[in-house]
Amino acid sequence: MSYSQVTSHRHMVFDARRNAAYARALRELVTPDSVVLDIGAGMGVLGLFAARLGARKVYLVEPEPVIEMARQVAADSGLANVECIRASVEELTVDIQADIIISVFTGNLLFGEDLLPSLFHARDRFLAPGGTLLPDAARVHVCPVSAPAAYADHIESWAGYADFCAESGLPALDYSAVRPFAANTLLYDVNGDKYPLNPLAEAAQLMQLDLARAEQAGGKETVSLELERSGIQHGWLGWFAMRLGAEWYDASRTAGPTHWSDVFLPLLQPLSLAAGERLEFTLSRPENGEWSWVTRRAGAIQRQSSFLSMPLRPADLIKQADGHKPQLAEKGRAVVWAMSHMDGSRSTAELAQALIEAYPGVFATEREALRLLRSLARQFG
Repeated sequence: MSYSQVTSHRHMVFDARRNAAYARALRELVTPDSVVLDIGAGMGVLGLFAARLGARKVYLVEPEPVIEMARQVAADSGLANVECIRASVEELTVDIQADIIISVFTGNLLFGEDLLPSLFHARDRFLAPGGTLLPDAARVHVCPVSAPAAYADHIESWAGYADFCAESGLPALDYSAVRPFAANTLLYDVNGDKYPLNPLAEAAQLMQLDLARAEQAGGKETVSLELERSGIQHGWLGWFAMRLGAEWYDASRTAGPTHWSDVFLPLLQPLSLAAGERLEFTLSRPENGEWSWVTRRAGAIQRQSSFLSMPLRPADLIKQADGHKPQLAEKGRAVVWAMSHMDGSRSTAELAQALIEAYPGVFATEREALRLLRSLARQFG
């Protein structure tokens, strides 16, 4: 998803259940003396609630152009106590001592999108002593589920592609090699009318993170649970909950509509289970790393990882190693040349021509060179 597009924010601005939970917490916290910092504010809806509730000053911080819509909404709503800043929180240079820091940096299954490190940075730099984070704690929950339709469509369909060809009148092809990659892929939005899920046990709390004190945005925990009903387990359903003031907000779709997605972690092979059996589940997600999950049942183990969802070559793996000593390729040198010559003396079109002359083997057309320069100008110009 690109958060630079205005329409990408619609599902958050109109997330009535989530926004009401934040508003309830803000009503309890905001006073006429409150300074509020909304990081990753998007179109500003949560920070603007704080402004409407009477905060002395509200800072909306957002690196994407949609911050201009927040600025307009603040003006149209008559909120003079709002200041909009286009920057990431790491780039923020304003001296702020915030009584409340608002964020929506909890991604799907908590650690998705790797935004929590930015929250920790804001907390350590801008939160006043005795200040409050919204949210200030989060939990991850999991549940073993039977999901035959989702598993058939997203996993088994690859092994049965020859049947699909026959049914569709297509030349026969064998895509069964894709199945292991699909079985190591996290799936989103599979909990609904099209893909009904049947829980085989009560949901279990897998981990909890104290956002007010945590230093690392990751974790590894194991939970053991007893099945309440028999069935075929196709995977695990995961979601998170977060604390907003005195309230725990459950981000699962079963708790009500919300813009967050439940996450389905499939099994390599479905398990036929009986009520009373015990399962053990381990979930691991290092900061900025890959998801790994392990299912244990009576000594049998299925180990999976999102790392195995991609058909990587050895050369790809070497480049990701911490000990790798990278060396610029021709295109990398072209990027360095372009950035070193963006000194305000030449137009983008002039730089594109010079770039093609300096690196004729990198760009097939002037359009490609212009695209690169425009991208660099947006990010660094």
